[in-house]
Amino acid sequence: MKNTQGVLADAQEAQAGRLNGQPLWVRSLVHDLVLQLTYEAGRAERAGARADSAVQEANALLSKGPADSDTFVSIPRELSVYEDGDEANERPLGRSVVVEFRREGLLPGEGFTVRLGQDGVLEVSNCGPLAVLPSHPSAVRIEAR
Repeated sequence: MKNTQGVLADAQEAQAGRLNGQPLWVRSLVHDLVLQLTYEAGRAERAGARADSAVQEANALLSKGPADSDTFVSIPRELSVYEDGDEANERPLGRSVVVEFRREGLLPGEGFTVRLGQDGVLEVSNCGPLAVLPSHPSAVRIEAR
């Protein structure tokens, strides 16, 4: 896509010698089209600049998140648009945010919901019974039964 200056240069070239022998209506039509093309090219350029600015603002808000967050999401490095480093791939979500994990085909509310309670206890729930199985001295598996 050309910038506004490129469009103007093309328009001037089109109006140069090639239009001299054309009827007045052709020259008028080309002139009107060149003006419209110039206007639309400038409008597209401004819209692109606004979009770039909006994306930068949104990325800045996502990277900061709420200052008092206790819930974070880790974004895989290959999906992140941010610089390297573990902190760059971690996004704060807020306090006591409910996170749901569900397999394909399950509806909202049918997966595991997890949140950090006010007392610092991790609360895990499911629409059916759960089994808590120790898998390591510092880890447990939670299975839907």
